[in-house]
Amino acid sequence: MAQVMNVPGHAEPIGFEPVDEGPHEPLPDRLWQESTWVYWGDGAGTGGVVHVSQEPNNDLGTVFASAFAGGAAYRRLSGPLELATPLRDAGGHGAGGYSIRHEGGSSAIRAVDEDLEIDLVFRDALPYPSMLAVFPAIGDPAKVVTSTSYQSPGSVSGTVRLGGQTFTVDAMAQRGHSWGIRDYPVLLGRGSRFVTGGVPDGPTFFAYGAARTDGLVVRIGCVQDAGRILYARAVKIVVEFDLDGATALGGRVELDCGDAGHYVFRSEVENCNQFFMHEVNFSVCFGPATLDGHAGVGWTAWEIQNGVPHPDPANRTYLGGYTRDGLQS
Repeated sequence: MAQVMNVPGHAEPIGFEPVDEGPHEPLPDRLWQESTWVYWGDGAGTGGVVHVSQEPNNDLGTVFASAFAGGAAYRRLSGPLELATPLRDAGGHGAGGYSIRHEGGSSAIRAVDEDLEIDLVFRDALPYPSMLAVFPAIGDPAKVVTSTSYQSPGSVSGTVRLGGQTFTVDAMAQRGHSWGIRDYPVLLGRGSRFVTGGVPDGPTFFAYGAARTDGLVVRIGCVQDAGRILYARAVKIVVEFDLDGATALGGRVELDCGDAGHYVFRSEVENCNQFFMHEVNFSVCFGPATLDGHAGVGWTAWEIQNGVPHPDPANRTYLGGYTRDGLQS
């Protein structure tokens, strides 16, 4: 049978408390952070992400963002940025001109930047609160792995302006939220994979894997299928790379949920962005996805980190993927 992960203090395997949508009180550690993100995509040339990381003890924030539609694309990596303290005090998350506010299964995603404006509304696909346990919750003995984190599948609608063009967006999506002490080089040290996606009118998924510098290997994944939440007992994440060993071309995710099913999602990459943040090189990629045995084309979003050291990360050679900020041609 598929593994059922119960969150301590909850009778069901899904759902943190609604209060967890908002900011949390930080512990007195400079590595304590709170991150909020929304990924979206239609697998047909439209997608993006807004990821806001807040470090209240350091009074700063970091943003990485991507948006693409109609052949236009935008990339942004910004930090350190001023925290949006008034928004945080009001229950939201923000840094610089980027903000996300979750409330009751709906999220407002806003961005105002040079050549970029995002005005999207995210809606949970599952009955609220549908915050799926991903990384261990407070009270779980495995909490040493990383900060607490949850994910929620859904959809976004609204508009994205890229330069002089404004696009209407109606896409599948995934939102997430984490908080706690996070040491990125240790957590992602020898390589990591974060991937989410799904197919229209069918299953959606989330999978994560990392080989930490302390030797601990972490793998976790879950599938939402017809309203059921299935935590996988085995997770395989495979990425196909170009000659440089860094430019992702596609990949697949296999989630073995025992008697509940074996899911194989396959993806190609249509948009790739290279980032360097918290002393870690990683790629953020998007593309269409298919599910073995299921008709229709969906979407995927990837965060890929290979843990390969490089003497000059700022000048690393990439055969594909955007490496500079702003509107891309």
